[in-house]
Amino acid sequence: MKSFVQKKIGEMEERLSDLDFALKKHFERKDALNASIREAKEERDNLHQEARDLVTKGKAHIERRNAVQKEIKTLKDSRTDIRKAMDRKASELGLSKTERDKLNIVAKGRSDLLKKRLEGSMRTLMETDLSLKNELIMVEMILELQERLGASIEADGVHTKVQERYSELKDIQSQLDETYKRVGELIMESNTEHEAAMTAFSQKDDVRNRAQDEHHKMIDCVKELKDLELEITAQKLAVGKVRDMLRQERRKLRMHPKRIEALTEKDRLKEAKKKVEKAEKLNMQDLKLLLDKGELDLKKKGK
Repeated sequence: MKSFVQKKIGEMEERLSDLDFALKKHFERKDALNASIREAKEERDNLHQEARDLVTKGKAHIERRNAVQKEIKTLKDSRTDIRKAMDRKASELGLSKTERDKLNIVAKGRSDLLKKRLEGSMRTLMETDLSLKNELIMVEMILELQERLGASIEADGVHTKVQERYSELKDIQSQLDETYKRVGELIMESNTEHEAAMTAFSQKDDVRNRAQDEHHKMIDCVKELKDLELEITAQKLAVGKVRDMLRQERRKLRMHPKRIEALTEKDRLKEAKKKVEKAEKLNMQDLKLLLDKGELDLKKKGK
């Protein structure tokens, strides 16, 4: 009977060893899951921060783009004003040229030449003894030269204005060219800022998707950890139960042989009855024990 108890102890120790090994694996998996949760959470939080930084970066590019576009609008408005000023100067230039050309038609010569001719005619009139007819011709010529000289002097003044208008017009054209050039540069800068903003926002979406993946990974690990905790609890209970049973069996070894026999006979009877319930094959010892205890009706079994 003592060997029966020892056999049960061996089976229980083997069972306990299996349970302890499984529990050890569970704890190893638990540690791995906790590490994965920490890593996923840290990576998720880092990615969320990266996404926030990209949003800030994108908004900064948008603000710079808007500021550049505002400057472009201001320059385009000023360009319109410059064109209007240019049109006014061109109109003034045209009027001045027309006026100058009309005066030149009257003058029919340069001022310095006309002045010399006028001075020469005046000397001739004053110093030469002319007939009345020639004197009248000379006076008429002098009056004509005076008119022509006046027109020529006035034409020179208008010509000076024309040159001033040309210079002003050239300055305005230069200003307009610079404005066009600056607008072109700002448009390129605006496009660059816009593309940089769109790139940042696109990267932000990618980073947030990666953060979401890490979050799902963490959630999956948390779910698995909860299930594992339940399994560990059940495993611990099973280990405790086997340890209690093992202690009971070991105490039996220290009992009186007759007491051991009584206890082991009770256990054997219990196991034999389980075999009958499960319709398992009985050995001769099990059959004898069941018959001795009146737990087996052969007539009924035969039927």
